Amino acid sequence: MKKLLTSLSLLALFSQSTLPIAAQAGADLFNNTNTSESADSNVEPESSSSESSETEESEESEETSETNESETITSSEEEISTEESSESETSDSQDEETPTDEKTDFIPADLLTLFEENRQDNTKLDIAWEDYQQVADYTFYDLTVMDPTGVTTYQEVLENFATSEEVVVTDEYYEGELSVINFLYQAEEGDFHPERGIEDWAQIEFYFAGDLLIYSGVSTMSFEFADHNKTDIQDIDTLSQATDEVSELATLEPFEINGIGQVLADGEFHHGLAFPVTPMTEDEAFGSVAVLDVVDDTILSSYTAGSQDIMTYSYTTVTFIGLTNIVPNNLVTL
Repeated sequence: MKKLLTSLSLLALFSQSTLPIAAQAGADLFNNTNTSESADSNVEPESSSSESSETEESEESEETSETNESETITSSEEEISTEESSESETSDSQDEETPTDEKTDFIPADLLTLFEENRQDNTKLDIAWEDYQQVADYTFYDLTVMDPTGVTTYQEVLENFATSEEVVVTDEYYEGELSVINFLYQAEEGDFHPERGIEDWAQIEFYFAGDLLIYSGVSTMSFEFADHNKTDIQDIDTLSQATDEVSELATLEPFEINGIGQVLADGEFHHGLAFPVTPMTEDEAFGSVAVLDVVDDTILSSYTAGSQDIMTYSYTTVTFIGLTNIVPNNLVTL
């Protein structure tokens, strides 16, 4: 398992507070600030048309003329009916073939199921997760392609992201550097979770390269490291080295997901899945945190952070740091 090396200079980007995390001004994020624009190409569906057949009329005797005309009219009406049916089927076929603006699922099905069935028992995390589904409508800045066309902006998220209850919003904007918007979900003071004995808190965070969305994440802010929720770190080592399917994580016991986030790199979403694990060193008295890099439904890589890092800076922060140090990207290594 790859150890997440978190330097003091990196962690200084974020405030050391239990309140929402705010980004601080720092060095330029990019090795190359030039971006290229690519033109979109739209493929129009091919259209089809039906040809009508000609009706042949034969001349008969006067006694059979009216009968033939009646038969001709009936035949012609049947052909017209057949044409209309054919045109209707063609129209339906064209409607099915017409490209639509369908959204690509931003979280793969197996990972989505895994998170929903194994996330921390936390009423505020449940609410934040429902609000988080709006991210499916957002366009991320690809960290390798670096094309800003159509990318969701800082101001769009700040103005349009809707929360289903009153939350604490903290935003810090730094042009050309790392900007952050944080939505903090808090339980009523003194409303303790019956098992953890602490209040249910959760958060949603958005990170931007200046104005462009590069990362989003949702996680608990009610931190707990206990025997009933820490996965054996050796089990995670085994799974990540074998690049197993993410569904294999459902077989682990115990297993409690505390956060998830994603970045877009080289056209693929990389998802960071974070959860508590047993200590990676003797210095970690409470436990550690594993973050898995998942693409589609496959575990590609894993890394760990100390429990103190999580309690100081949050799951979303550490997941962002880890992903941007693992996935191919043109950001300056943080």
